Amino acid sequence: MDLFLTFITENDIETVEKLLEHKRIEVVINNDGHIEYATSLRDGNEKKDTHFWPMASIDDYLGWDALASFFYTPCHKVCRTLFNGKEELIPYFEAWQYDFSGEGNLKYKKVKRPINKFRIEPWAAWSINEECIVEDNVENVS
Repeated sequence: MDLFLTFITENDIETVEKLLEHKRIEVVINNDGHIEYATSLRDGNEKKDTHFWPMASIDDYLGWDALASFFYTPCHKVCRTLFNGKEELIPYFEAWQYDFSGEGNLKYKKVKRPINKFRIEPWAAWSINEECIVEDNVENVS
């Protein structure tokens, strides 16, 4: 999920039509660990899949992807926030969510989901305000 959403975000694919221009999207990991994408586009005569619907094909999986990151502790990080003069350390994991500010219907963004909030209300779209983060990837939290 992360690799696919990274691909469409980095390549400004914000509509179903732009996505369906691709015949194949393949993840390639080089010897040095760098991730690239090998793609091929459909030619003008090829029939496009008309059954792609983002709500069923992507959005339904976002919750499962977040749940997997919640349970997989190597995905957990800690950031230091400052809000209204109060400093706080917040454990979180990164997850994708639909970006309602976008014009396109395939606009997603990566957010930091607070673990304690997710534990209580996993269906809610809580995320940490990036403007309040003063330090990320804080280590040696005791």
